[in-house]
This record gives sequence, C-alpha cells and structure tokens, in this order.
Amino acid sequence: MSPSLPVLGLKKDMDRRLRGGHPWLFSNELAALPAGLEPGDLVQVQDHRGLALGTGYWSRGSLIAVRMLERGAELPEGQAWFQHTLQRALSRRAHLGRATCRLVFAESDDLPGLVVDRYGKGSGAVVVVQCLTQGMERRRHDIAEALDSLLGPRAIIFDGSSSFRDLEGLPRGREWWSRAKGSAWTCREVEELGPDAFQGVELDGLRMELDFSTVQKGGLFLDQVENWSRAAGLAQDGAVLDLCCYHGGWGLAALRAGARHADFLDRSESALERVERNLRLNGLEERGGERLCVPVMDGLKTLLRRPLRYRLVVADPPAFVKSRKHFAQGRQGYIDLNRQAMALVEEGGFLVSCSCSHHMGVDAFREVLRLAAARAGCRLRILAQLGQGQDHPQLPQVLETGYLKGFIVQVEHRGALPARESEARHG
Repeated sequence: MSPSLPVLGLKKDMDRRLRGGHPWLFSNELAALPAGLEPGDLVQVQDHRGLALGTGYWSRGSLIAVRMLERGAELPEGQAWFQHTLQRALSRRAHLGRATCRLVFAESDDLPGLVVDRYGKGSGAVVVVQCLTQGMERRRHDIAEALDSLLGPRAIIFDGSSSFRDLEGLPRGREWWSRAKGSAWTCREVEELGPDAFQGVELDGLRMELDFSTVQKGGLFLDQVENWSRAAGLAQDGAVLDLCCYHGGWGLAALRAGARHADFLDRSESALERVERNLRLNGLEERGGERLCVPVMDGLKTLLRRPLRYRLVVADPPAFVKSRKHFAQGRQGYIDLNRQAMALVEEGGFLVSCSCSHHMGVDAFREVLRLAAARAGCRLRILAQLGQGQDHPQLPQVLETGYLKGFIVQVEHRGALPARESEARHG
C-alpha cells in the first residue's frame, strides 16, 4: 500500500466487527486520528498490532468515521477501481434481465455511500447517482467516467436531494451530466431540462414514464417492483385502492392482471398526473378510477364515508419512523393508517401493507398489524411476507441493508371479537 496514505489505527479488539465483514468504523474505535485529514480522504486501516486491514475513506462530523472500500492491502485507484467494482455490481444483477433496476446498493455492493439506478436501455438510458457521503461526493468525476465507459447512457443525473447528505454537510441539488463522444461533460440543473427530463421505461411488462424534474428519490421506488406482481392477481374483477401511489405501480399491475378498476391517492399532484399518463400508456385509462390528491389520512377519512369497499388495498407510505427517538410516534402512525385501510377492505379481501422504516423491524411491524386489526374489529391471515427486490441485496452482517418489510394479509370482518377498550383506544 502506498506509504503516503495516512494510517489509521484501531484500539485493541476493535477489529472484530471489521473482520466479520462489516464495512463501518466508529470514532470511538480509533486509537488516534492522523493530522491533516480532509473529509473523504483515503486512509489505511490497521489493527492495534499494525497489521493492514484495508482501505477506507474518512468522514468528518459523521457518526461513522470510516467506510471501508477494500480489504487487505489493495489501494483503490480512481476511475479504474470504480469501473472494476461497478462491473462486479452489474454482474450480480445479470440474472434479473431488467434494464431498469438498481445497479449499486451502497454497502451491499462494496460502495458505501453510493447508490446508482438505471432507467431504460443502452445509449437511451438515464443513470441516476446518489453520492450520500463526503468520500463519494469527492469522486463524482471518476464515478461518471466509469459509468459512461460501462453503460454509455444518454445522461447521468447526480441526485443530491437526499436528507442523508445533510448528515455529511453536503449541499442539496440535482445535476444532469451529458456529453458527446470524446467531449467534456456538460452540466445542467435538472429542473431546467424541459423535454430532456422525460424518460420512458418498461418494468415487468408495464410501460411507465418519468419526469426527472419532478421525481422523488431519483426516480421510481424500484425496491417494490417484484412485489407488484405478487399482489396483482389478488384483485381479479374487483376494485383496487393504491395509497401513497406515487407513479401507480401497484394499481397499474393489478389492472393489467384483471382488476375492474383502481383508485389512486397521493398528496403530490405531479405524481397523479404521471399516473394518468401511465394509465394511457398501458391502455388502462378506462379502468383507472379516481385520482385523489390529498394527504393519506385525510383521503382515508373521505373514502370511509363512501359505500365502496375494495378487493385490494395497498398501503405503501413513506417512512414514518425516521429515527429511534421517533419510534413510538411513527408506530402509532402505522397503526392508524392500517386500521383505516383495513376498514376499506371488503369481506375476505386483501391488504398489502409495507414499511420502509429501518427502525421498524419485521416483528414490530407484524405487531402493528395485529393492533390495527384489533382496533378495526377484524381478523387477519398473513398470506406472504414481502421484502426488497433482488436488485437491493442485503448483507447479513449489516442489518441496515435490510430496510423494507411488508405483508400480504387477508381481512375478515365477520366473526372478529371486539377489542378490549384499552387496546382499541391506545393500540
């Protein structure tokens, strides 16, 4: 390893987690900090005996002091290293056969702090990159060069809209990088793109259109794509309600599988406009029902005053539990949402309920559904447990890589005993 690379030593016995495959080091595990380190600098990590454990990059002000890039004595070398590591991530997803998918899932692909999604095929694709840490932000040019060499897309979007960047002291913003072959990169603000911002994609047979000037989190929620088809056939000849629908993937998949009609609810007007467009793209506009542009809890109250009950209700909201200290409040939000969603399901119908809150574990979320059912006066039968798609692989030693959980449940209103008053009131 290069002798010029700063050496960062660990305290005794603080190398066990790293040797077990975990890619993070915390500041209290470090024996000493080399002088003059800048955010994102590469460091050589050594155990307390001076044995090299690998290379990582340092973050100032973050709870995570070092994120590992390579094990052993190999030093990551610019664009060539990124190209090699990105190629390995592409190879892991070759079996999916999907042009539109997540190509890099941070720690799960040995690229902590980096997320890459591809929308479309070949030279017509748009690649969306999220640099969530100081170390990856400093290496944007190397990342762009490596992606261009491997994929040759029409554009690369550096999406800096994530709140995770705030933790690393990074600015927000979204930039569109493009170039003609052999020329320098041209950079524009995504919000100023006009027609260039539109991108058509196909996902599991569904045609969809994105407008990158208005999308959330870089594009579509690709972690749920495989789950759309798992739930789609449950609503044969019935009505579907897609809550927090965004671009309408759940409802569109159900319509294509034979649902009679689908209602869509989202607080974003631009998202509902995109649902309208996607219905037309798939020839489903005649079965596309109402588009409700309201916050989800307000919309549920409105729908509960109506007589219609749904064969399938999908509750796939944003994360309610942002941190451990907000667990109780977020948990109650999930209970309230699911209680009202269950009340909208017809007898013997189905609810798909999901949580993308890392701090809401699978067992805790199952308990949420039990309490919601007690308050709604219904009985549940769990038919399937859901998780994130194969393009979002999990590392068993890094629990944070497994964040998405969900259940498909069948709802019965008849035969349920009323909940005890204290449980029904407080959940």
